Amino acid sequence: MKITFYYVRHGQTYHNQKGIMQGQSGSALTENGFTQARRARDELKNIPITKAYVSPLLRAKQMAEVILEGRDIPTSYDAGLIETYFGSAEEKPYEDNDYKRRFNETDWKDLGGEDEEDVKNRIVSFMNKVIQESEDGDTILLVGHGDYFLILVHTYFGYTKYQQKEIANKNHTKRLPEGGIASFVYNDGEMELVHLMKERL
Repeated sequence: MKITFYYVRHGQTYHNQKGIMQGQSGSALTENGFTQARRARDELKNIPITKAYVSPLLRAKQMAEVILEGRDIPTSYDAGLIETYFGSAEEKPYEDNDYKRRFNETDWKDLGGEDEEDVKNRIVSFMNKVIQESEDGDTILLVGHGDYFLILVHTYFGYTKYQQKEIANKNHTKRLPEGGIASFVYNDGEMELVHLMKERL
């Protein structure tokens, strides 16, 4: 069985704009974020999406609404796609160097948040469910979050957060562009990476 996945990160939020840690807290898209959503919609307009799964957080829901506007695509809002929980660091300034280290190491446990193993378990459980609910030839849209995506890549393709940053730097791109799109394929039990997150397909 073959399933093609497109993973879209939400566009810029007010918290992004101000450099505030988001995690599972709520923050709406800015006007620029909606512009990024429209760009993603245009990039995906010719992709034959059969089903969409969306994080229930506001920024992801707003992103998905723009991308799927005018398309009759079954959509599920699933907590399995929710962002990493950063504990007491949520809604605090990201410029704190300790938070930057914690982000790259997914080290939030002592702040009441999650570690990488927690998020990996959630990702694997969610992806297994999506695969079970899919049919051969499906194209699935996932609308979610940045840290979740970095951990998904580490889980299935082996690239750590630091390695993903090195790849982005080498390609003169951002590791997590706002409104970015990534693609990977499930093929008879194996996951194959098509491309990491980028603004244009």
